[in-house]
Amino acid sequence: MHNVNVTFITDSNYILPTWVALRSVICSKSDDSNLKAYIIADRLSATDKNNLKLACLDSAGNQIDDVDIIFIDVDGKKEFEKQARKKKKSC
Repeated sequence: MHNVNVTFITDSNYILPTWVALRSVICSKSDDSNLKAYIIADRLSATDKNNLKLACLDSAGNQIDDVDIIFIDVDGKKEFEKQARKKKKSC
């Protein structure tokens, strides 16, 4: 078995394209690999996260054993404002 790590960055506006890309990676992976999908999530709701988790189900609705999703929650707006304040101070 070998490990495959992928990373996505998304917000609520890109849930569907992220789901499609994630599902494509899952369907394309070899049977002898473990997939970890890291999703950098900019203020995603619980519903958005649950919808992304649905990509990890097989056709019978069972969790695919060798696929894990790890959400990394961020707030892009706060980070942008923080960087803008730093830039003002350095000018």
